Amino acid sequence: MSRYTLCYFLFFIFLAPFHASATVKTFYFQTQWGEEIRVDVSGGSENPHYIFHNVSNERGYSIFRQYVQSTLSGQNYVYLWMDDCGNDCFGSLGNHDTDKVNTSGKQRVKVKDNNPSSILNKVVESAASAVGSRAVDAVATALADKALKESPFTIVAGINEKPILMCRPVQNYCQTISDVTFYNIDGGWAVKYPISNPGSPDYAHERSIQDALNAFSFSISVTCKTTYTGSGQDLSAQMTCYTIH
Repeated sequence: MSRYTLCYFLFFIFLAPFHASATVKTFYFQTQWGEEIRVDVSGGSENPHYIFHNVSNERGYSIFRQYVQSTLSGQNYVYLWMDDCGNDCFGSLGNHDTDKVNTSGKQRVKVKDNNPSSILNKVVESAASAVGSRAVDAVATALADKALKESPFTIVAGINEKPILMCRPVQNYCQTISDVTFYNIDGGWAVKYPISNPGSPDYAHERSIQDALNAFSFSISVTCKTTYTGSGQDLSAQMTCYTIH
């Protein structure tokens, strides 16, 4: 995906649908290039959705692998306002350092969260336990060792916050999901994707596409609407999103 300058990584478990009203927890990790990657998590501790965004390089699988590495080495972190967390900033979450001070004088503190059962870390830690290894490539391979339609990881690549394609990390590369098509429109973007009924062999795959698109649009400044065309096996949806200025 060398022609893309911006990549949004959505890493999620799709056992339950995404709800925009769900509580979102935000955490971060750093790449080997010193780039800070923001990750929003929603969906609860049993079925979390991991939404990776603000990724400034195009190597989606590499970002996924570096998240695995950051998790296994206990380097994921959150930012907390001192006025909100008090002494807890320096308590159960572990190491800390001051990040910056805003205009009102509140300190924002960077706090590492290396608890294996934390929602930030639990999916990777579970995979490490299952394979009996903490080697990054072994864990990353185990997490990505799924058929395209079964993979719980999705990457949306785009330019200037406009998505261009959707792909999934499979066998060390990112395979395009061919039944998802993005379009540029004036003031925003649109995407067309298939819809099937519960019980269909492709329902989980297509439900996960909807969840990824909902999560992506929820994480950026856009307003969206979805329309449906066709019926039965030919039913499809189109989400149209406009940038909020």
